[in-house]
Amino acid sequence: ALEAQACGTPVVAAAVGGLPVAVRDGVSGMLVSGHDVDQWAQAIDELLRLGPGPRSWAMSRSAVEHAATFSWDSTVDALLASYRRAISQFTARLRVRDFSTARRKTLRRASRKEAWA
Repeated sequence: ALEAQACGTPVVAAAVGGLPVAVRDGVSGMLVSGHDVDQWAQAIDELLRLGPGPRSWAMSRSAVEHAATFSWDSTVDALLASYRRAISQFTARLRVRDFSTARRKTLRRASRKEAWA
């Protein structure tokens, strides 16, 4: 599905597995809910009836744009962003924990000094 969309070809696909993510229904192609031959024929017929024109060109452009979101560059960018978020959240928790530990140690030292005074 992605390869066809990358070439600007709207896709007709079953709405199963990962296809609803790979195909944006009515935008980059059409999803069919079942295995009913009539539904498939209707979806294909609808795409063919568009013919050349603004709507089919828009769907073709959308197909290319949607497929590009699955490129290696996009995948790497999303992975790096995920790592950055995880590291940021970890270091934020670590700072809070270090601050709490330091505060406890300071309070313990202060209480010991008061006990000896």
